[in-house]
Amino acid sequence: MLRILNLNSDWAQRCQDTLALVKFYGIDGTRYEDSRIVDMINSTAVPKPNVMDKFLELLHTVDCTFTEDTLGESALLHDINDDE
Repeated sequence: MLRILNLNSDWAQRCQDTLALVKFYGIDGTRYEDSRIVDMINSTAVPKPNVMDKFLELLHTVDCTFTEDTLGESALLHDINDDE
């Protein structure tokens, strides 16, 4: 299918990544709803060049922040429990 549309596997992987991350952080996200992601989804502005690249970059940034915060909280709880 990708060959018929003149697309490569990198394009398909980026689509999968985007969909997975939107499920986490988009409207009613399973991790949380990030307003910047929702704003980009709901935007009616004419798309600028590289908008999808910027969207995926924002999704990755939000995911990294979430992961770092979650790991940080986990480590903090681990340290508190060790002190008890």
